[in-house]
Amino acid sequence: MTKRQLFFYVFFDFIASLIVWLLFYLYRRVTNDFFFSPVPNPSLILPSYSLALSAMYFPVISLAVHYLSGAYIITSRRFRLRELFTTLVATFVISVVIYFTMLVDDEVVSYEFYYQSFLILWSLLFLFTYLFRAVQTWRQMGFFHLSNITLDKKKFDSIDIMPAWQWAFKRAFDVISSIAVLLLLSPFFLIIAVIIKLDSEGAIFYTQERIGKNAKPFRIIKFRTMCRDAELSGPALTAENDSRITRIGGFLRRYRVDELPQFINILKGEMSVVGPRPERPFFIERITEVAPRYSELYKVQPGLLSWGPIKVGYSDTIGKMVRRLDYDIEYINNMSLSTDIKIIILSFSVVMLGKGR
Repeated sequence: MTKRQLFFYVFFDFIASLIVWLLFYLYRRVTNDFFFSPVPNPSLILPSYSLALSAMYFPVISLAVHYLSGAYIITSRRFRLRELFTTLVATFVISVVIYFTMLVDDEVVSYEFYYQSFLILWSLLFLFTYLFRAVQTWRQMGFFHLSNITLDKKKFDSIDIMPAWQWAFKRAFDVISSIAVLLLLSPFFLIIAVIIKLDSEGAIFYTQERIGKNAKPFRIIKFRTMCRDAELSGPALTAENDSRITRIGGFLRRYRVDELPQFINILKGEMSVVGPRPERPFFIERITEVAPRYSELYKVQPGLLSWGPIKVGYSDTIGKMVRRLDYDIEYINNMSLSTDIKIIILSFSVVMLGKGR
């Protein structure tokens, strides 16, 4: 699914939610609100609650739940039966959320109105949402014919690594955690920036080209921990007691504080909180000479925290980089939200022990 197709899916989901809320509002107004109106002939268009506010709240909740269901993951292949089931479940969840946040406290004629309201809301939302989606899926994939069914060959690609809803939760966690870290630690970042500036000449931040998902290059962001022009003679890995590392740089690297600005990369979508560590083109060429399977890492977003460094530690030789690659591929083969949580917890323990270099 292209970005343009994704835009129309989101747009028509939004339109569907507005139509449903308008119809549902009319249903509530006629079947329930009129009974409690102090006016003999109440107006159909003047509700006892804020229609404008509820009309804004409902689509926002709808789009949020649809996103978390994986419907808006651009790399996810669309299947008719999966789309039917996902839409059915997502609209049910939306109806439950709306029921408990907006309907459960209504003054009603009878308690049957609660159950009828829920079923009508769910039915309308599913009907309109799926109708719009089915039309778009038909335009993309054509009509459904039994003669076109074939057995799928087993493929290993980024689409099949995790379900779409897990990709959605993973990205949502990346965005939320990035915003939280950048906001909460901004005073701490300012202090570090001042210390770096006073400690040695040079910029506060250091950017370096790395290779990310689909072999796309990007600029990774770090706090500068080395003296200016540390790699004039070419790329070089950090050695024990490296003379290029500044006084404050040693502390920042030991506790991985220098990596924190990478939450900017995560927020931009260039990295994820958990994933294989991105490497520089210079070293990728040398790793690939020994291990051509390195290209498998291009299937996912690189990460701030990774399974490879936990198992291997700092990779200061090509041999260690190849060993780290084996663990990174193991991570990709077993990607899940629970695996990410495990890596986050283990990474905290490594950071607290000050094992960075």
